[in-house]
Amino acid sequence: MATTTYNTTKLTLDDSAFTTTLNRKLGLPLPGLVNLHADLVRNDPLQYHTLLGDKECNEGEHNIRHRAAVNAVCTALNVTESCHIIVGDKNQHEEKFRRYNAGKTLDLGVIGGAPAGRNLLIENKVPSPMGKTHAQGQGTTALGGSVTSVGHRFAFGNTEEKLRHENLGCKQRGAPGQHALCHTTGKGFVKEKKGLYHDALKNQRATVIVAITESFGGICPELYSFYHKRGKKVRSKTLVDRTVYSRHRLAPKTFKRHHLLHLSVEVQRADANHINEQVLLARYCAVRKDKMDGGVGRSDSSDSHSSGSDSPDEGGDDDDGDDSRDALQDQCGAGPGDDTSEGAAA
Repeated sequence: MATTTYNTTKLTLDDSAFTTTLNRKLGLPLPGLVNLHADLVRNDPLQYHTLLGDKECNEGEHNIRHRAAVNAVCTALNVTESCHIIVGDKNQHEEKFRRYNAGKTLDLGVIGGAPAGRNLLIENKVPSPMGKTHAQGQGTTALGGSVTSVGHRFAFGNTEEKLRHENLGCKQRGAPGQHALCHTTGKGFVKEKKGLYHDALKNQRATVIVAITESFGGICPELYSFYHKRGKKVRSKTLVDRTVYSRHRLAPKTFKRHHLLHLSVEVQRADANHINEQVLLARYCAVRKDKMDGGVGRSDSSDSHSSGSDSPDEGGDDDDGDDSRDALQDQCGAGPGDDTSEGAAA
């Protein structure tokens, strides 16, 4: 019987996705947004954040990068796992997955994949650390402490605590009547919370992993540890590795490094393609609006010419807009695809 192999050798990004990913990591403006929001930033420099792509990242279809993460983790399981693997589908009825966890449809599950033959459930999350809201974490005396956003101090500080609290829940800490938890000192009251996987953890004794991969490609410590342990089993021949590794001399040849890189690249590719699609949609809407406005202006101009009155030359305002865009591009730097080089000008 032939052995099934899984090709995950595509560990690179195309030009457009690479440019978007690199510019976002370096805090540089995206070329498509420079042309779109040049006048806005020129009039109000505080609106510079509109050029960075955070709005486009947080809007639209988030399932694109979530599916990419689920597929990458599922591939890492398939190449080593001999147990039955299930993939959750939130569009299907919940009764199908109630036997594994009541109240929430899981993302991935390995039947008998945890110690003592228990189930291994994986909840994939692909959040963006550049969200619109900022949690202060002050809490209240009645409800106790709450999660806080400390991404400026710790890795995953804006995402991991919130997602783990939501899915795994937490035990009570302190006593009612105390002040809310102070994140600086670690003292105070925290109210008990049952997470979305409370049934799987308490009633079925399953192992639940909250697999967080941020939109910039960062992988949380819990998921990294999961890959590390699985890689050790591959090296000790406890698990059979059916991965097709890249033949490039610089590509990783070990299970952990290869599949961690594969997961990170797939998430960044999906996020960059999603942002590029949102930028193209915004530019299309802007061009269509300009054409509609221009049509009205041309009809008014033709009426004035027919009446014999003098009218200003058309395109004067557009020239000013082009000058502002060129000035902003010179300030921000031209991106790939813009014909701003001397050769292109020639």
